[in-house]
Amino acid sequence: MIAIFTVVTYIQQQQIAECHRQQEQQAANETRQKDLQIAFANLEIANQTRIQDQQIINKTRIHDRQIAEEQRLEDKQRQNDLHYQKLYAYYIEDISNVLYKQNQNQSFIDERKKLLYIRRKTIMTLRKINNERRTHLFIFLYENNLLPRFNDNSTLDLSGSDLNHIHIESSVTIRYTFRKLVLESVNLVSASFIDCRFSDSVDFTGSAMSNVNFTGSRFECTTADTLSIFDQTKLEHVDFNKTNISHIKFNDATLSYARFSHSTLSNFHIVSVNLVNTSFINCTFSDGSQFVGSLMTNVNFTGSSFQYGSTGCH
Repeated sequence: MIAIFTVVTYIQQQQIAECHRQQEQQAANETRQKDLQIAFANLEIANQTRIQDQQIINKTRIHDRQIAEEQRLEDKQRQNDLHYQKLYAYYIEDISNVLYKQNQNQSFIDERKKLLYIRRKTIMTLRKINNERRTHLFIFLYENNLLPRFNDNSTLDLSGSDLNHIHIESSVTIRYTFRKLVLESVNLVSASFIDCRFSDSVDFTGSAMSNVNFTGSRFECTTADTLSIFDQTKLEHVDFNKTNISHIKFNDATLSYARFSHSTLSNFHIVSVNLVNTSFINCTFSDGSQFVGSLMTNVNFTGSSFQYGSTGCH
């Protein structure tokens, strides 16, 4: 009996030991599995961190490059602006001396020579400066009565000059009135004359005037022998919104895609003009206004009126 008990006890101990061994093995496997999971998780976190760090580095590098490029452009703009300002300031000083200093006036043989000098300096400077200074220069000529006028030898000849993108706009304190203005063969592309007054004739013969804005301006001729002239002028996409026009003639000009809106047009003469897709919206025509020999495809007269029975198309 003792022998049998001993055998049974031994077997039970072996079973218990095996069970403990299996439990320890399972625990070790579970621990190893958890360690692997933790290791993989740490590796994934490390990879994600590395990717995020690289993304941050890339974004920082791109941002730094953008800042550097913006700084470079700002520096270049400042340099250009300083350059334009120096050119403009030198021009103003030079021309002011020519106009108002006695010793400078004595260096010219006559008035014609002086005006030729001013013309040359003006045209050269206009080609070298930016739009803002170009506007200031035009106003300087206006304020010093140098803008060209009909039959006035004391003013400049500005033919061939570059006046593109100048912006002239009247305000409550400053009203721009251009009397007998002559701007023949001038580059006025994208120029603006807002709420300005053109009186007693204006001549834009042969000028490039695409995208010019005349919003709110008035063209007035007080006598029968005065006339505002747009002869052989390029006027594509010009804006005549809320203008008041009297005694004006467009001859052999291009006026396609022009916009006349809420305008009063008196003695408005169109002769041999390209008016393709031009619009006259809510305009009033009167006093002998006429369209002669012109291309009028898709012209829009919506809301416009023709008074006195004197307006016609031929």
